[in-house]
Amino acid sequence: MLTVIIATHNGAKTLPWVLDGYKKLTAPAGGWKLVIADNCSTDATPKIIQQYSPCLPISTVQEDRRGQNWARLAALTQIEGDFIVFSDDDARPDPNWLIRLQAVAAQQPDYDIFGVTIVPEWEIQPPAWVFEWVDFGACFTLTDPFLREGPVAPNLVWSPNMAYRRKIFEAGYVFDTAVGPSGTSYAMGSETDFNVRLGEAGFRSWFTPNAVVHHFIRGSQLDPKWIYARAIRFGRGMYRRQLLRQDSVPPLVMGIPRYLYRMIAEQAVRYGMAALRRDSKRFLQRWELNYLLGCAIQSREFYTSSGR
Repeated sequence: MLTVIIATHNGAKTLPWVLDGYKKLTAPAGGWKLVIADNCSTDATPKIIQQYSPCLPISTVQEDRRGQNWARLAALTQIEGDFIVFSDDDARPDPNWLIRLQAVAAQQPDYDIFGVTIVPEWEIQPPAWVFEWVDFGACFTLTDPFLREGPVAPNLVWSPNMAYRRKIFEAGYVFDTAVGPSGTSYAMGSETDFNVRLGEAGFRSWFTPNAVVHHFIRGSQLDPKWIYARAIRFGRGMYRRQLLRQDSVPPLVMGIPRYLYRMIAEQAVRYGMAALRRDSKRFLQRWELNYLLGCAIQSREFYTSSGR
């Protein structure tokens, strides 16, 4: 038996496309079930789930605390079997997805975390500058096409397509509800946070390119404003992990390390000069500036909440 978990918040735009893909899945040996955690949806999401329930092995759980990880924790109460797969409400699997995941889990008994291929499904064709300058992993959660079968760093296992042995959750490891999607302002990278902690605890990660999901990339996600906002969330997530592991507190000004003020000022100058020159690399300078701003935002939130 194998369980697939999807957390969704207002997923009505993509859920029919996703669930149509699930209807085409080849069932793995032992069967499977799909647990959908509805996280405070206000659109047609509940109705869509109900429409697909007669033709898919769906169990539904409602989670009213806003946040993807709250929804995942609620879904984990409904799991069956020894292998738990996580995907998203905008990721459509290939028909052989589950049988290939099941096969690699059987072939690699010494590994407990599995990362798998995530490819784009573009709503509109991206402009050329997106292919030239944008980090597809950080922005769109797409796996590196050059990754090959074998051991992989845990921070390269991502939520549209990742799987775990059940013993991880039975041992008490959980997703951190303080990180990940929970509105418009948050520290991103909740699965990275989880997987890095598992790696530190001794669990090993394996990557297979053979079980593919197609991640729907909305046209709005190609807007530079969206991408720059993503840089802030990315900076928050990366810096949060650094804050939780630091041995000492650096000198602070209003909850922000003094060295970050210097780095932000220097980067702002670099971006300003690139913008004035209309340098082709100005996008990268702006991304780095917003990343540093995200670090500062997360630092201030961290030290304010801890009373330092």
